[in-house]
Amino acid sequence: MKPKPHDTTLLFDSLSLLLNSRVAIGPALEALFRQTRGSAQRWIGAVKSHVERGESFASALALSGFSQKATLQLITVGEQSGHLPLCLQRIATLEQRKRRFLQRAQTALVYPAFVLVAATAVLFFLNQYILPQMSALSEHTSALPQTLFVALLAFFATAAIARIVAAFSPRFHSKAVDGLFRCATRIPLIRNLLASAAIAQWAYFLKTFLEAGSPFIQSVQWSCEIFPKAINDPFQVALARLKEGVPLSQSLQSVPFFPPTALLLLSTGEKSEQLPSALGALFDQQEQSAESHLNNLLTLLPPLSITLLALLVGAIAYSLFEPLTSFQM
Repeated sequence: MKPKPHDTTLLFDSLSLLLNSRVAIGPALEALFRQTRGSAQRWIGAVKSHVERGESFASALALSGFSQKATLQLITVGEQSGHLPLCLQRIATLEQRKRRFLQRAQTALVYPAFVLVAATAVLFFLNQYILPQMSALSEHTSALPQTLFVALLAFFATAAIARIVAAFSPRFHSKAVDGLFRCATRIPLIRNLLASAAIAQWAYFLKTFLEAGSPFIQSVQWSCEIFPKAINDPFQVALARLKEGVPLSQSLQSVPFFPPTALLLLSTGEKSEQLPSALGALFDQQEQSAESHLNNLLTLLPPLSITLLALLVGAIAYSLFEPLTSFQM
């Protein structure tokens, strides 16, 4: 049973509070199981049952359907080092920030999504009921307007179907994310947004790994697990240089989307032996940068949607009235 993001955040946040209060993990899970309802209770119950059988907390999460590798590794490090409450609190805080960020983006996408659905419905209606009545006119005029109309219908229908399949099919979604990410990174504004969000999350994980006592190179390697494959490859090159003894700030110079200011922060942290503090500053900087890029993107979406709708209306009008004009002439 794959847990919902809200359920995992609730478990990590509440459990960190109880563990900080010197409550053992078994009674803490039992209390959370009794307190929650619905899917959260079922999932926490599954985790609790695995812990009662002798599994570690990280193993219990994995056996219960939780599959985020970097998070599981961070929890494992926390259990081994005695910093589990700190790790859980950091994970919960990051998930809450990610959810607020995504909710803003999803709210702003409601209007463009409505335009897409409405356009698809209109095109389908016209194709089913209007174009057949104009077939006689098409015999005496060019087929270009009808061809354009059908092409538009195919485009919007394909986009709608792809969105539905991606939303409800985890297998399709996992295969499509990398390709969609590669396409999105070709658009400067989206590329900057995704890069800032990814670097912020990476810095947050690496800072927590180091503060939990994890070895440096392993911490960097585990932190890279958060990246999609499309941007993970440059980090693997940087990781190989890091294993050869090259400082982290110099190794990351091979990563194309890593900004110079971030490299400067890391270099300063390495020289002063205050790398966790530098990573914290980098997280704050990149989180603010991601918020700025998101605001810019959300500002552009409404006019882009209106422009798309205007082009669609113009194409429909052309495809419907051009045959009549040609027939009269």
